[in-house]
Amino acid sequence: MKELPSMNELGMSCTLLNPCPNPQELIYYAMHRCYSEDPLIEQIARGDFKGWTEARFGEAVVKHLLSGNRGHFGPLEEGHQFMFAVDGAVHNLVMQLRTHRIGISFDVQSQRYTSQNVIDVALGKKPVEEVFYFRPIGYEYTNRQGKKYTVSKEIDNALKGKCIADCDFYRTLIEYEGWSEEHARDYLPQGIRQHFTFSANIRTLLHLDNVRNKLDVQMELRVLMRHINNIMSEQCPEIYAWQNTKSKRMLSA
Repeated sequence: MKELPSMNELGMSCTLLNPCPNPQELIYYAMHRCYSEDPLIEQIARGDFKGWTEARFGEAVVKHLLSGNRGHFGPLEEGHQFMFAVDGAVHNLVMQLRTHRIGISFDVQSQRYTSQNVIDVALGKKPVEEVFYFRPIGYEYTNRQGKKYTVSKEIDNALKGKCIADCDFYRTLIEYEGWSEEHARDYLPQGIRQHFTFSANIRTLLHLDNVRNKLDVQMELRVLMRHINNIMSEQCPEIYAWQNTKSKRMLSA
């Protein structure tokens, strides 16, 4: 069986909208503030950190904040709130991710105002795979009782045919019966795709990586978190090098 699919194979994308040039430096300043005698601004002004690179700030954060495992993770909430645009996500992924409410904020595409895509599927103007998510063929899945299964081409075709029929019924409710979008959407397949943005600080992103990037997590969410891990490994290389080589339990609470 295949390994985890790519974001592209799932019809998804995730883009960091506001990269930060010095997130580890900012976290270090918050950490340093806790045990320093002098005002931080005075220290910066007199050049106490002159010549320090982003890598050195990151190494100091790992050494004095993370590796010590003392539970003082507040400084990770400082510095920068990273904002991501996620497109093409299956509805259930959005709902699972939105269960996380601390240090994170969401804005999700509303199905009350975005019905034209569904109608376009019914009219044959858009491929059904663009508007609805279908589980990839060729991967092995496991049900709640531990039974292995795969998606066959025949089942995939049947699911798409049913989805198109549901879109046509949705169109009938909207265009001929005069229904509102928020009522007609109740009869659409749950696998509709949704776009959303979310923002989170480093502490929350590390927590999400701990609890949502592991084997027992829904595949689509795990793929997204793996992608975000790659993005954050570029933004905070020293912190995420530590994150990716430890047991991933320290920040899970």
